[in-house]
Amino acid sequence: MIGPTLAHYRITAAIGAGGMGEVYRATDTKLGRDVALKVLPPEMASDPERLERFQREAKALAALDHPGIVGVYSVEEAGGVHFLTMQLVEGQSLDRLISGDGLPVDRILAIAMALADALAAAHDKGIVHRDLKPANVMVTNDGRVKVLDFGLAKLTGAAGGAEVDSERSTEMRTREGVVMGTMPYMSPEQVQGQPVDQRTDIFSLGVILYEMASGRRPFQGRSSAALVSSILRDAPRPLGDVRPDLPAKFTEVIARCLEKDPRARPQTAEHLSHELEELRGVPSGRPTPVGTPRGRRRPAVVLVGVVAALMAVVAGVWRARSPSATEASLAVLPFANGGSDPDTEYLSDGVTVGLINQLSELPALKVMSRLSVERFSKGASDPLAAGRLLGVASILTGSLVVRGERLVIDAALLAVSDGHQLWGDRFERGKGDLLTIEREIVGKIGERLRVKLANNPDHSAAAVDPEAYDLYLRGRYVMLGTSDDGPTRAQEFFRRAIEREPRLAIAYAGLGDSYVDQSWLNSKDRGQTVPQAKAALKKAIELDPRLSEAHVLAAQIAQDFDWDWPAAEAAYGKAIELNPGSDLAHREYASYLLIMDRPDAAIAEARTAQSLDPLSVYATHQLAFNLMAAGRLPEAATQFRAAIELNPTWVWGSIKLSLTYALMGDRTKALAAAARADELLGKKAGSPLAQSWLAWTAYLCGDPTRLEQTLARLHDQARTTFVDPAVLAELYYPKRDLDRMFESLERGYDARSPLLVHLGIQGRFLWKDIARDPRYLSLVKRMAYPPARASR
Repeated sequence: MIGPTLAHYRITAAIGAGGMGEVYRATDTKLGRDVALKVLPPEMASDPERLERFQREAKALAALDHPGIVGVYSVEEAGGVHFLTMQLVEGQSLDRLISGDGLPVDRILAIAMALADALAAAHDKGIVHRDLKPANVMVTNDGRVKVLDFGLAKLTGAAGGAEVDSERSTEMRTREGVVMGTMPYMSPEQVQGQPVDQRTDIFSLGVILYEMASGRRPFQGRSSAALVSSILRDAPRPLGDVRPDLPAKFTEVIARCLEKDPRARPQTAEHLSHELEELRGVPSGRPTPVGTPRGRRRPAVVLVGVVAALMAVVAGVWRARSPSATEASLAVLPFANGGSDPDTEYLSDGVTVGLINQLSELPALKVMSRLSVERFSKGASDPLAAGRLLGVASILTGSLVVRGERLVIDAALLAVSDGHQLWGDRFERGKGDLLTIEREIVGKIGERLRVKLANNPDHSAAAVDPEAYDLYLRGRYVMLGTSDDGPTRAQEFFRRAIEREPRLAIAYAGLGDSYVDQSWLNSKDRGQTVPQAKAALKKAIELDPRLSEAHVLAAQIAQDFDWDWPAAEAAYGKAIELNPGSDLAHREYASYLLIMDRPDAAIAEARTAQSLDPLSVYATHQLAFNLMAAGRLPEAATQFRAAIELNPTWVWGSIKLSLTYALMGDRTKALAAAARADELLGKKAGSPLAQSWLAWTAYLCGDPTRLEQTLARLHDQARTTFVDPAVLAELYYPKRDLDRMFESLERGYDARSPLLVHLGIQGRFLWKDIARDPRYLSLVKRMAYPPARASR
């Protein structure tokens, strides 16, 4: 188009192409100035709806009056050609300035501050860029930084009412959710086609900062699929290893921008801008100005600082303020073992778990579970980032040191929003006072957050033998391990604890848990271990009828081994009544509701468990499985993928995702997920149940060979070790060998296989055509499955 005139604009040169069309240099013959013209593609201009959307977007972008953002002058049309007129920026794009060794520290920081400030201005107007990359950042000839090409911008309600999305991408689109942007700079939520907000721009900015610092992008891949995988799963190489001259605080800021979960990133560009401003004058060099005018916003920043200082002076008034509803959520981060003796590790773990259990009894407080917080290292360097990732208002952090027979515990309660310490104290007492210290900490937190612990004298720590409690903590510590002999090793500690303190209810509950675990792992021992679990449970409830964990144990025994459905529901109800914040109780109850053929209630209860434990693979898995069994396969696949993101090495996530895709008829994705499961299993075949599910996936994808091989392998295995007959039944069904299938189910019934509790689910989900077989109906009747529907 060089040479022609559009209206009164004479086109003089081609500049490039962006997400919304081609860009040209032109002269405005009326005003005598050079401008940039962005010409819309014909297919967009000819679609009235898309054109109207574009005009609304342009109007919102024109309202961005910020020196760090290229200005939009007008939206025009001439001869059927629709185009934008914009400020012409002359200089070099950032991608041409980044060298293989990166940029100097002061220049990186100056550009970072300019970009954060520009994004903050856009976000204030409800505009998310969505295609931030070095090619869309211009450094002018006089050193100013300009953000270009908002052609893929997402306008939220703040920008003009209903949310609006542009529909053209620069490099990538998919139809499984519209994916927009440039792949190497996309956030995890972007590449998955999920809803995005301003935090996706913060992630993209983090990628740019990493590239400016190191000369390479943080996420790499030889193909689009490999790059997506890297963005979703890989941790970038620490910048401190690449650029030791970078201030440590700066590398921490960049690392937080690159967090996979948006909640762990700086939540606003404004906040990020302030953090970068604080880095001025760091030892590695004061950043030089590159045209980052911040004057119009600086008075507000200064005012905030003055107010914060005044509030610190009048701390008594500040501390007396009433906590808002959002303050009633808390995470106990793993307490650090401050000593050098690894043999005392169980004590710091025990304090963490003990505080979580007791705080979750505060009825108005939402407490993250152990499974959510255990992913964070002890003494995390950035506890506030952990709090943001967990989505809580406050965090409790601390350490424990053993000095002979004395304990020194430091604890602090911090507000995640601003890092203020809400409460803190040091406790230096004898080891026998550990439970008392825990109760004091819980009481102090309850006072600070204006919530009270239920009156429960049975939980008093005053009369507990300290050595018994120490042994109990050791047993729980062993139980948390991954070793198959963990339950039997833990039993020894629990028995010794009970010998020391015969009235220690929690030790009996722990002993019962260990027998249940052993019953699952070693089915041949079930005739002995299940009665032992019941005996321990009975004693725990006699000693402390308000112990929520004991009622969860009672429900699991009634459900998995006794098939006493009403008793299981009553126990789950009691556990939740005693501890509404127990993610374990809600998660297990969700499983029960599915077994009882109440899928909608099961899904709702699983969502409750997930909200209480957002970073737990188990909570997300329960929701995914419930959706799968309810036939909501696309939603199930989404949740299984979310579980895998939480733990990419969790093999069951890949196994169940593979079967979900197979049931959806997506052979390619099913086999890819199955291949990932095989990769994680390595040379191990996996448990019989895992082998069965993978064989089912292969069968549904048109390959019966694996099913035959798996059956043969499990029959060989059964000669020396126990193989649950219910697993073999699953493999006979696709062969249509129903006689052997029901023979195996009967043997499972005789062995009291806990897998049979899902018999009804199988009948509705996988074995639909045998739901009226007399042999199936006989089993269901003998198991009283499902009973009359009752609601808690």
